Amino acid sequence: MEGLICRAFLLFLTALGYSQGRTVVEKKYHWLTEDWGNCYVPQGCGDGTRERSVWCAERQTGKTALEYLCKVSDQPLRTKPCFVACRHHKDHLEWRVGEWGPCLTSDNDVAGGVMERNVTCILTSHDHVLVSMVIDDDNCLVLGKRPESTRDCVLPSRQECVLTEWSSWTPCCDLTQHRTRSVLVAPHYGAQPCPQLSEWRSCDDEDPSCESPSSSTSTRLRV
Repeated sequence: MEGLICRAFLLFLTALGYSQGRTVVEKKYHWLTEDWGNCYVPQGCGDGTRERSVWCAERQTGKTALEYLCKVSDQPLRTKPCFVACRHHKDHLEWRVGEWGPCLTSDNDVAGGVMERNVTCILTSHDHVLVSMVIDDDNCLVLGKRPESTRDCVLPSRQECVLTEWSSWTPCCDLTQHRTRSVLVAPHYGAQPCPQLSEWRSCDDEDPSCESPSSSTSTRLRV
């Protein structure tokens, strides 16, 4: 009986060691992919397939490695379906244009901004069935030029935080004083946050007006 328990325990340790070792190996390697290729349709138009290269590589060097060294469950797809419109699909194609987004800082122009919107080519009907299939933009070029998806815009001027002056220091109570200030105009469009709105400091001379609630109550009782 003890022998069976020992053998089972050894098998457990072996499996645990393999699992931990496997995790270490998988962290050293990862999957890489190329861009998707063109849509391949044997019949010329209609449903097709798009392919890309997928391989395992060492993280630090980028060198190609054996695929079993990468985590199988993380392996990217090598193929995906695609569609090439036929002539009779022309009446069922449309450019679908979204709303313009906000004006954001542009990487290309420090002084200006850029607005973006989604523009996609949609197949609305296929084989007499209503669909809403996103397909390659090239298919919709028969309808005319692709609507612009970005445009320049003017960013609003940056608004810094505007504060009031500091209030007077409060009376010295419990050997501390504090003062405050308020926000007149909040910061906008990339300005820095407002600084602190209150300050505290220590003091030595207790103000006579700082009467504790307990002493006030006892005074009223004596009266």
